[in-house]
Amino acid sequence: MKTLILNLFKTCIFSLFIGILSHIIGERISRENLRWDRFPYKAHHLEKEGRIYESIHISRWKNKVPDMSRIANDMYEKKLGLSRDPEQVLRLVQESCVAEFIHLLLIFISPFLLLFTEEASGFWIALLYAATNIPFIMIQRYNRPKLLHLYDRILEKARKEKESTKNESFDFVM
Repeated sequence: MKTLILNLFKTCIFSLFIGILSHIIGERISRENLRWDRFPYKAHHLEKEGRIYESIHISRWKNKVPDMSRIANDMYEKKLGLSRDPEQVLRLVQESCVAEFIHLLLIFISPFLLLFTEEASGFWIALLYAATNIPFIMIQRYNRPKLLHLYDRILEKARKEKESTKNESFDFVM
């Protein structure tokens, strides 16, 4: 029992360190280089534009998981305003790619927990650490197609408005 408690303490310290480091890395990543239309961010056809996640009722719990942007003031706010500005929607798409990248990175880092833990509990702790990142990836993969669809609708609406303004003719009587 003493070993398990010590392993959990080491895991908490490691997780805190990695959490801070991943936040710093996430804020430094160039958003323009993350392409939502390419692997690994592009939705796979099996995901059905994110609808596959509705089978696990993601919309009920996705807003209840911890969100670093609620804590860290230097992060881009992950809320969509009423303005429906296409640049804001695009930025949220980019932020979803960053979040997915960071959580994938955390999964790949999880085996390093074995260096700080002893006995079989280290394996289970590392596995649990990796598994806790999966819901965050699922949330990004659920939200991104919806945001991209909204982005396309906003651009289409703007295009139609521009065309209708362009096609209007005015007769001036002098």
